[in-house]
Amino acid sequence: MIAPNMLSLAGDMAHVPIRSMIHVFPAQAQRQCLIPEGMEKIILRHHKGAFMGCFSLRLKRNINWDLFKQWKTNRNPLVTDRMARDFLPFLQTTGGQVIRNHYDCITAAPPSGRRCPLRYCVYDLARSISGMTGIPFIPAFAQKTDKMNHGRFASMEQSKPQPLKSWDVRNQSILFVDDCITSGTTARLCYESLVASGNHVDGLIWVSAGG
Repeated sequence: MIAPNMLSLAGDMAHVPIRSMIHVFPAQAQRQCLIPEGMEKIILRHHKGAFMGCFSLRLKRNINWDLFKQWKTNRNPLVTDRMARDFLPFLQTTGGQVIRNHYDCITAAPPSGRRCPLRYCVYDLARSISGMTGIPFIPAFAQKTDKMNHGRFASMEQSKPQPLKSWDVRNQSILFVDDCITSGTTARLCYESLVASGNHVDGLIWVSAGG
């Protein structure tokens, strides 16, 4: 088990409409795997150059980046669930029981200006983790209008995230999740905003692209 204090980082689903479109994914894409055979080991590490407590689960060399970028666009649910399952070992006791009450909720990084919040891959990932653990997912932040793209330079120049009007979580234990980390700026700014309301925040990020 990873204790909460080791991960300190910087379910009201009525505010997130359910997907109204049905996506059909090619059979070949269904068979593809984000992690090459023999490289499946999950690695929890501190993200160098970021702030204390910002962690990633995998190293850059371990994943199929082409397929990862496809997932960010088409949100293949099978890929989403595979990624979500990688989080479970870090949310379980030694006896294998999923912790259902330790975290009051899950939240996630906000979408950039070019991504639709209703079709945002990170929200899908957070929902999948929520479904597997029973911890409610509650979006915390409004879309970043001044951050049009993802990446190191876009992240470093962004403003502070703005909480949604529906977000009023205070003095709770929160799990912050994201799919990818580059500079660590987005995670740090989200962390600072969440702890400003007295929350305890742990963070898990699926892959590091920051080197």
